[in-house]
Amino acid sequence: MENGIEEILKEHEALCSRVFHLLNTGNPQTKDIELIIPKVKELFGMLEAVNTKQITAQQYNGLLNVMSEWNAIFSYFNIKMVPCRLRPFLWNSPKVAVKRIPRQCIEGIVVSTKMQKTVVIEVERTKKHPKYGKTVQYTKKYKIHDPLEECSVGDRVLAHETRHFSKTKYFRFYRKLY
Repeated sequence: MENGIEEILKEHEALCSRVFHLLNTGNPQTKDIELIIPKVKELFGMLEAVNTKQITAQQYNGLLNVMSEWNAIFSYFNIKMVPCRLRPFLWNSPKVAVKRIPRQCIEGIVVSTKMQKTVVIEVERTKKHPKYGKTVQYTKKYKIHDPLEECSVGDRVLAHETRHFSKTKYFRFYRKLY
């Protein structure tokens, strides 16, 4: 398992150095970056194959950083992000087996940061009208717990469901999206 993670990190460093070389040589075009996409797809395939039950939290965070860096690079060049799903980290000690319930994730835009450790996000959903068949857009506001107060108005954030912090606050800030 260690060799697989080391291989992923080496491949990541090699691809990053290639991208940074393109950035330093002048004004890179999207077509230059698109030549790297097949290699990145291979890298993400290796990421998806990692069994997260057999790695440490530090290794898992390293793999998450690899994935987020590539998504940031692609969004910088306006290339559609390569989909990658790294399995959620479930660390099980030999004595205790932990089973987690899947959590709902929401993505929205921060509209208010006036409360302490709480931000309000607005989530837009589209749904087809049952009778008329027209696509209708619905918006709903959620309060999310942000203990470090990292969010600012206008940020696009990802939050996941958790225990109730109050009557109306039952989502926790996960990360900013680019």
